[in-house]
Amino acid sequence: MYIPGIIVAPFIGSLIDRSNKKHVIIGSDSIAALGSLVVMILFNIGMLNRFIVYAVVLVKAICSAFQAPTFQAGISVLVDKQDYGKAVGLANVGESINKIISPLLGGMLFYSTSLGTIIVIDLICYFIALVLILPCNFGEQGRNKGDDKAEFFRDCKLGFEVILKDKMIVSLLILFIFNNFFISFIEIIVQPLVYILNQQNGMVISNSLALGMVMTCGGVGMRISSIIMGIKGVPENRILSMLTLNAVGGLILMVVIAVKSVF
Repeated sequence: MYIPGIIVAPFIGSLIDRSNKKHVIIGSDSIAALGSLVVMILFNIGMLNRFIVYAVVLVKAICSAFQAPTFQAGISVLVDKQDYGKAVGLANVGESINKIISPLLGGMLFYSTSLGTIIVIDLICYFIALVLILPCNFGEQGRNKGDDKAEFFRDCKLGFEVILKDKMIVSLLILFIFNNFFISFIEIIVQPLVYILNQQNGMVISNSLALGMVMTCGGVGMRISSIIMGIKGVPENRILSMLTLNAVGGLILMVVIAVKSVF
């Protein structure tokens, strides 16, 4: 799921700079929606298998790799520099709402309906998003459309050189690598852990609903932090704030694990 993003990430920035951002967002969303439609059709005719699911997840992962940076770049075009921190915080409110409602609703739907119904809802959400983004004007049509391949890769190389020259950016990259590395372990073990704990508690609710409730709690946390970010803006000492929040998050996780191990 993450490998496609890692592969295409070094080239995404240059591609986005050369493209119309609205077209990139609509195109990636449309391809992802097409993948959902293929899954629904094959599921209904009984031809869906894990290899097709792997392929669809691969395509959707590549689309997601384009969506996030394009969306962030679009915000920088639409919003003044002094309001960028607040805009990002408020934009994250929408993402956090998605993480609050979708897991809980998905768990309920998976338990009470079918996979086909869930995919239909996914496609409806796609068309709603399409209608909302079509009137948007990012104020640009892309640049350097006439560049050849040599100049494209030259821009990619220049991006790496700029990053590597800045020690602070390199330090942040190393921090995020280790941070995401260890967070990935947590993301992987959460699902089986929720299932095991739910069974130990007598299966009062379904596994899908239990997992949805846990993921919803994470979305609530994101919502709170996004609101605070939107109101207060970017902290003056960004590095210290980032390190402090990472340390607090790790400490809370250690406390929770210790309490569970003892009791």
